[in-house]
Amino acid sequence: MRASWLLVLLLAAATPGDPGRLAVLGSDGRVTVLGGDRARTLSPPHPKAVFVSWSPAGDRLAVVEEVKLGTVTPFRLVVRGVEKGSGKPRQIQPSSQDFLLWREIVGLAWPRADLITVEGRIDPDTAVMARIDPRSGALLSTQPGKWFFWSPGGSRLAAIGWIPHFAPAPKEGDRVEIDGRIVYQGSRGNVILPPLLWSPDGGQLAFVEQHGDSRELLIAPAEPGAALRRFPAAARSALLAWSDDGRALLLRDGEEEIRLDPATGTSERFSAHDLASRGFARFAAAAGGAARATRMGGRASSWWTPPGAAEPTKGKKP
Repeated sequence: MRASWLLVLLLAAATPGDPGRLAVLGSDGRVTVLGGDRARTLSPPHPKAVFVSWSPAGDRLAVVEEVKLGTVTPFRLVVRGVEKGSGKPRQIQPSSQDFLLWREIVGLAWPRADLITVEGRIDPDTAVMARIDPRSGALLSTQPGKWFFWSPGGSRLAAIGWIPHFAPAPKEGDRVEIDGRIVYQGSRGNVILPPLLWSPDGGQLAFVEQHGDSRELLIAPAEPGAALRRFPAAARSALLAWSDDGRALLLRDGEEEIRLDPATGTSERFSAHDLASRGFARFAAAAGGAARATRMGGRASSWWTPPGAAEPTKGKKP
């Protein structure tokens, strides 16, 4: 699963003075919403939640839950309100639920008001993304692939290119696509490491490519015309997040943080304690929220509400 970098995927850019709310999924399967100094647990540990995604308005959560039935572990998709008194969770029952019998769920997104996507892995190299209408429950389509990443606002879809098992061995390496258009084709033997990280404005896509024991950071433009940019990266470095203003990238090399300015190619190393002062306040707060949930129930991942999402109702817990 994506547990080691799951925290990164749905971090949204902050608006000044509006950090939003944080949904935290503990290793015990409980979902907790943090806002300010308050916390509200939305679900019991059974059925166990395995993935969470905010609605675009930030007032509801889509949750994939495990349902134990003897030796079988199917999944179900529910929508939960986050405000006190928002009613019982509503189960989404698509016209075909075969996807909920996948052996592993690896992704969940609510990119637009009219679309929820669930990703399941059917073999080590292949995932299938199911597109679901959250209002009617209709299963709109399914799409095979490898990894999928929605842009802010859900208008564009980036993916790591996929080769079916029955196809001839590829002469080239991994590729990166945006809406089916190839924006980067690697050489044979290369590996594109997830995530594909959209900039806050949706104009750029950052990712790490591995060649043997070395890695390189690449930034691809979302639109044709601009040049692909390359930045050497240490073998142990991992891509974590864009800065709140979209002008820098955060990487981690062992115990050190690296702030890269793509415009100049300069970078600096610093302590994780200085994340906020280096422009990554939202990422730092999310990591703190996950750490707080860790104290409550073990390993955790967390998600911010989208930019411009609704604020909590006055006088009620988030």
